[in-house]
Order: sequence, then structure tokens, then C-alpha cells
Amino acid sequence: MRGESLGEVSREIGVPVHRLEEWRTAFLVAGLEGLRARPDTAEGRELKEARSKIGELTMKIELLERALGKTDGRAPRRTSGR
Repeated sequence: MRGESLGEVSREIGVPVHRLEEWRTAFLVAGLEGLRARPDTAEGRELKEARSKIGELTMKIELLERALGKTDGRAPRRTSGR
């Protein structure tokens, strides 16, 4: 990023040129967050799936509560029909 050649940087820090190119591309696409990306592990995938399912179930609960007329987790008030 400062103008040094990838070959020089590669030799200086002991990282292959192709890896430096991957890092540079990731940085240009996503900034610093792109460099923080880590490969998914089995646990990471399982956690991601669990969070997705929790979000899905939360939405279903909210929709059902709205359909039943509940607000703030309380049952709706009954009217006398007058």
C-alpha cells in the first residue's frame, strides 16, 4: 500500500506473494474487516446456524403475538362487545 513491491514485502516478512495479493484484495474490498475474516470452523458454522434459527423463531413468535393481539407480552384486553 505504501508503494513497495510485493516481492520485497514477501521476502521481508516471509509471506508468499500470492498470500499478500489475497490480503491486499481483501483489504481493498472490505477494509480492515476483510483482513479479520477467518475460515469457518465446524463450531462457527453451527453457531451461525443456531443464531439464524433463533432469529427465525423470534420473528415467528412476534408475528403470532401480533396476530393474537398481544402487546408487550401481555394478553389483549377483552371488550364487552358493546
